[in-house]
Amino acid sequence: MKKQVTSKRLYNIALFYLSKYEASYKQVGDMLRRRVFKAQVRGDVIPENVNDLIEETLKQLSNQHFLSDARFAENKARHWAEQGKSNQYITQKLKQAGIAADQIQALLENAETSELDKARQYVRRKKLGFMRPPEQQCDMHRKDLARLARQGFSLDIALQALAVDGDKIDNSDFV
Repeated sequence: MKKQVTSKRLYNIALFYLSKYEASYKQVGDMLRRRVFKAQVRGDVIPENVNDLIEETLKQLSNQHFLSDARFAENKARHWAEQGKSNQYITQKLKQAGIAADQIQALLENAETSELDKARQYVRRKKLGFMRPPEQQCDMHRKDLARLARQGFSLDIALQALAVDGDKIDNSDFV
């Protein structure tokens, strides 16, 4: 039995998706386009103005405050900061979600946690640096630095985060 893709059906699909996931305007639009494509492959009836219907649905959800890029970006940035993710990581992920660069910049400038605090959180969570047993700290220092670099932290921030309880240490032996 062939189904008709309608505005109401798209709205219900998007609403169900948003009930399960926090998503940006772009992410919901992409999801709806994928669903329309799958419906087309199944042989469902697709109206010619389906892209207009998708945009109309997105605007309706946004007007009803079910869909908000600002709320999405703020929640995701806070969550990633608590996990110890770097500003570079947060910026990249939010850009992939379709958040504007100026909005990302403003969000990071007003962030409650600094880049060093995020790096220290990552060190504690992954038990790196001073969290390792003393006999392993020297041997694993370069690997810990590399791990922090892969997470997007600068060398200075990584060295400070790996220092014993945040104290400055002489890193010339390790670098």
